[in-house]
Amino acid sequence: MRSKACITIILFLINWNRGSAQEQDNKITFNSGENLEFIIYYGIINGGVATMKLRKVIYNGNNALHCYTEARSTGITDRLYKVRDIYESYFNPEDILPYKSIRNINEGKYHKYNEV
Repeated sequence: MRSKACITIILFLINWNRGSAQEQDNKITFNSGENLEFIIYYGIINGGVATMKLRKVIYNGNNALHCYTEARSTGITDRLYKVRDIYESYFNPEDILPYKSIRNINEGKYHKYNEV
């Protein structure tokens, strides 16, 4: 459940930024070195944190941006249901088209790794 919320947030931010960039004559609205931190709540309970980091990299000889996102449960939630999810995306900084995506989910006894 938590990974679906994290994925939804990530996709919303990427699409929102992409829409904003298109409306501004294709100007990119984010830069390398940006970091975002989200606190995840379930009602009044602090469920966890998610961090996103954006860095310039070279991917297969091309300039790229690497978005690294990590979501983890904290406090009492971590004791009840441990979450350690990592999502990575490599994409072209000019047109925001993806090169590669990695999903590494570790939620309790559920594990999934996927590269696209």
